[in-house]
Amino acid sequence: MEYEVIEGLSTAIDNVYANTSEDGTRKTKAKLINDVMEITYVTILNSGRESDLALHMIILKKESDEFIKSRLKTIKKSFKDCARRDLITKKIGNSDNVETLTISPYSPFRKLKYTCTYCYEVK
Repeated sequence: MEYEVIEGLSTAIDNVYANTSEDGTRKTKAKLINDVMEITYVTILNSGRESDLALHMIILKKESDEFIKSRLKTIKKSFKDCARRDLITKKIGNSDNVETLTISPYSPFRKLKYTCTYCYEVK
């Protein structure tokens, strides 16, 4: 990968500012590994033990898709401002994961961490 592309992308994927939701419960992170850019969406949610996790998953997948696409659009705009050329990406994969953070026999709620990652080939 060319130095100018790496420099422009490093500026565009800055993870320090303005990559969280207004209430701070959802976040996107981007990183570059060789020619692959990974954009990860992370959120924490409270779920009742008896609630339908499948319903939560449908909502979370839709939300993560919207956040990641918005972040990719922001990265492309910032890259174009820095490098004065368009960033060409091709989606090559995605994955999601749910982790149980806390659970108690005394509480009907459990805390879950949902992570969704989209991988894009950068050209």
